[in-house]
Amino acid sequence: MPYPTHSLELSKSIGYKKSNLELSYGRRIKKTHFQLEEDELLSSSLHKTLSKLERKIQKNTID
Repeated sequence: MPYPTHSLELSKSIGYKKSNLELSYGRRIKKTHFQLEEDELLSSSLHKTLSKLERKIQKNTID
């Protein structure tokens, strides 16, 4: 009866590896999501700064 035991151990091992893979992909996806949010915040901040600079430049050229 070594075959069923081996089969059970193998399926446990595969299940363990699968859950580890899912966890690591989940972490990667979360990290990517947070990086995207961070990039979005940076780009909106840069956009605001550029808008301010453009207004200052326009104001200085008009004066």
